[in-house]
Amino acid sequence: MNFIEFIEKYPKKLKEPFTWVILFIGFGIGFYVRSLMLSDLQNELALKEDRIKQLEQLNEPYNKLDKDQKKFIKALVKYCKTKNIAKIVISRNGKIYKDNINVIHEFLEKDPNSFTSSQFESFIMSLPKEYVFNIPEARYGSPFVLKPTDKAKRKL
Repeated sequence: MNFIEFIEKYPKKLKEPFTWVILFIGFGIGFYVRSLMLSDLQNELALKEDRIKQLEQLNEPYNKLDKDQKKFIKALVKYCKTKNIAKIVISRNGKIYKDNINVIHEFLEKDPNSFTSSQFESFIMSLPKEYVFNIPEARYGSPFVLKPTDKAKRKL
């Protein structure tokens, strides 16, 4: 059957139920193929959105730092640069071992008596590892050994 004969018989063919079944199956297959193509595009978009979220999370720790944490990390980096040292040993009461400087007073500009040792410990532990690396130490009194990371030196 050529195209012209089909067009002439088309109105008659629409009256047959088999024609409707064929048309319905054809449209169904078409929509199925279209949905597969769209799902692939949606998967690609989801992957791109996930990548964007991952990139945003790289800068997230700095944005989540509170004012005291930023001030402490900046002062820590500055102190390390001026003394030309890589790490600082701080006692539980907030004093730097070799210089007898109280970091609560000097770095945070707060009264050292207002901080208890547990508050100071929780403050030190709350510093993100992206900016300050806390080196475990097995000395008497278990002091904090803090080393500012390269990221902290660049950003702050």
